[in-house]
Amino acid sequence: MWLAYKFVPTTAPGGVAPDRDGARLDWSGLLLASVGTLCLLNGLVHLHDGTPLFAGGLLLLAIASCVGFVWWERRVARAASTTGRAGDTAPLMNFELFGYRQFAMGAIVAFIYGTALFGSTYLLPVFMQRALVLSPSYVGTILLPAGLVLAATIAGVGRLADHLPANRLVSI
Repeated sequence: MWLAYKFVPTTAPGGVAPDRDGARLDWSGLLLASVGTLCLLNGLVHLHDGTPLFAGGLLLLAIASCVGFVWWERRVARAASTTGRAGDTAPLMNFELFGYRQFAMGAIVAFIYGTALFGSTYLLPVFMQRALVLSPSYVGTILLPAGLVLAATIAGVGRLADHLPANRLVSI
């Protein structure tokens, strides 16, 4: 939270004032999102510890935080649109964007990609260390080829994106 306070800019890129006329950061929304993310990650890890009750509690708290975040952000958006005063809190996430099909589909693809990336970079190493009782250096050695292939693939697809339609590259 301190890092967000210190590093989240209050101006748009180039030093231009934001559209919101000095709208403040939504600290409550940021707190709900942070708690939900931490509870989700740790709940998934604790599912394997043999403490399903604790893991279930963390996952329930993650779901409650997600629901609370959506409710809070809609409330902040309604308040900002009705008052229209300078200095009001701006929502962290504008849910109206999901009304646009292209944005919604892009968000779904990003979610799927993020889930796969999370599984391969966080859950898989944790599983290998805790369940298979492998050392961190051994797990890193096992996963190194996949990381190198991913780096090469991202670089290659980035170059292809200049010449081919993005929807074809994403589908492949």
